[in-house]
Amino acid sequence: MSAAGPRIDILMAGNTLPEIRRRFGAFHQWYRERPDRPARYRSIILYKGEPLPDPAESDGWIISGASDSVSDGLPWLPAAKAGIARAVESGHAILGVCFGHQLLAVALGGEVQANPQGWELGSAFVELTRSGAACAIFSGFEPRFAVYESHQETVVSLPPGAETLASNEMGLQSFSVGARAFGVQFHPEFNLPITRLYVALRGAKGIPASGRPDPRADDSRQVLNNFIKYIST
Repeated sequence: MSAAGPRIDILMAGNTLPEIRRRFGAFHQWYRERPDRPARYRSIILYKGEPLPDPAESDGWIISGASDSVSDGLPWLPAAKAGIARAVESGHAILGVCFGHQLLAVALGGEVQANPQGWELGSAFVELTRSGAACAIFSGFEPRFAVYESHQETVVSLPPGAETLASNEMGLQSFSVGARAFGVQFHPEFNLPITRLYVALRGAKGIPASGRPDPRADDSRQVLNNFIKYIST
């Protein structure tokens, strides 16, 4: 492994809201800036038609969030689902975040629906299962910890063979498939100012925050550090 860190392809399934992008930049910048550990990044713009990369070209993938739904008839989704399923089968390391977490689930046979409890927006606390406490991406976490959230849909049925790593009263928050594929419903790439702006913008459209943005959720970025460490070994 190079001293510059592992090679990570950031698979852009979408982008942040225009108002947030103007102030804080695009999703792929946050994945690069939030971790403390070194890594070499490449961004693949799936939602603009760029093809899924060859897993052999990187040490791991991060699949980003998006404003779309995995149930939408997006033209790039069928090929992405098939490629993700093949990558998981081959043992490629994957971290799916929010939409990426949902895309990972449906690619492997899970199900995603609108959460009947509504939006989860702002900050929330999630709790690790026994499997989650033993999982590499949650190394160093307390059993209950704060995260940043911004989503309406949720994974309601796990793929075959998947394990729940974390959950809360709103539903599933993290799962794994095999030893190297992980999904997190929350946003380890967010920070407090970004989350506050999401809350303000969605609030202006009539979507209330489910929890006040909590600076303790900044610690959830350790998921990104842990993923980098995991694929470095």
